[in-house]
Amino acid sequence: MSTKRLFIAVSVPENIKQEINNLVLNLKKNKCLEGLRFVEKENLHITLKFIGYMPEEKLDELISALDKVSFKPFNIEIKGFSHFKYRVLFIDIIKGRDFLESLAFRINETLGTHDNFRAHLTIARNKNMQKDNFLEVLDILNKEDFNQSFSVKSFELIESVLYSHGPKYKTIFSKLSSSS
Repeated sequence: MSTKRLFIAVSVPENIKQEINNLVLNLKKNKCLEGLRFVEKENLHITLKFIGYMPEEKLDELISALDKVSFKPFNIEIKGFSHFKYRVLFIDIIKGRDFLESLAFRINETLGTHDNFRAHLTIARNKNMQKDNFLEVLDILNKEDFNQSFSVKSFELIESVLYSHGPKYKTIFSKLSSSS
């Protein structure tokens, strides 16, 4: 029986991915970042639900359920850097968080599951950087004038294939928002 490792996410527009990538590249020029593993530019997203490994034969059922989730387009604004217990470095959602939380809730409700959800955009994971160094990186990032907005008009079901050099993502299904 074949399985797929899956999650549901909102994609980040290419221009914002590039802005985030530029921030990371500048940071790498000026600071030793050993111990932090940055998310590859093409993999930047906002996770709505991590599903994990699922048998491939249940995929059609999952897609059918996700296709029933309806939502209207909404705008979000990302600004400010924070962390989860010094392990995950992320950009905060400062506007539109309630819409993302509502969408995540509707997805969970449709799937008959419940997850705690905190809207954020992960940019790095701390593999073994010392706490003081991690906080210094966070401080440097928060001195940047980074503020971006975009419209959320869809969410995606994404397969994550793990490799030693990092994951590769493949969109399996995309659900567009309802108009108006």
